[in-house]
Amino acid sequence: MLAGYVLAQAMFVAVFGRIADVRGLRLVLLVGAALVGTGSLVAALSGSFATHLGGRLLQGSGGGAVWVAAFGTVAALTGTDRARALALISACLVVFSGAGSLIGGLTTDALSWRAVVALPLLCLLALGPSARLAPDTAQRQL
Repeated sequence: MLAGYVLAQAMFVAVFGRIADVRGLRLVLLVGAALVGTGSLVAALSGSFATHLGGRLLQGSGGGAVWVAAFGTVAALTGTDRARALALISACLVVFSGAGSLIGGLTTDALSWRAVVALPLLCLLALGPSARLAPDTAQRQL
C-alpha cells in the first residue's frame, strides 16, 4: 500500500507540475484535494484489497498535486511571506513525519485502520485559505 501511494505521488508530481505551468496552481490544488478526498473515502470504505489499493493510488496522485501546489505557492510569495510559508510547511513535515506512526497507531487502537486511512481528509480543512494563496493563473508558458 505504501509503495503504491508513494509511486503514484512521485509520478503525479511531474504531471501536475506541467498542469500548473499551463493552468495555474489553484486548479492543481483543487484537483489534488478532490483526489485526496475521494481516495481517502474509497480506501476507508473499501471491502477488498483492489478497492483499497485504488483508493490509496488516488490519495497518492492527489498528494503529488498538493506538493506541487504547496511549493509552487511558496515560490510565488516574496520576502517574509515566503520564509513564513516555507517554515510552516517544514514544521508540518517534521511533526507528521516524526509522529505519523504514533498518531496512526493510537488512531488504530482507538478507532480502526479505516480511520487512519481517512485522516488525510483533515487536510481539506486548510483548502479555503490555501486556495486563496495559490495563484490562479499560470506562472509561465512553456
